[in-house]
Amino acid sequence: MVSHMTSIVLLFALFLGLAECAKCPYAKFTPQHSFCKDPNPKCTILERGLQPAHKQRLVDLHNM
Repeated sequence: MVSHMTSIVLLFALFLGLAECAKCPYAKFTPQHSFCKDPNPKCTILERGLQPAHKQRLVDLHNM
């Protein structure tokens, strides 16, 4: 009975630790890291990246 309870407590601690790590991988360096902050509610970015034509233009400019 005691070993089952110990196993449950250890598993709970493990999952709690994993959940904490999953929140922000950069928190180990500093809890104030921008990756660890909540998204800004004023942010209106709906997508990111470049369209294919813009990618090609960027490569062309780089290779000049």
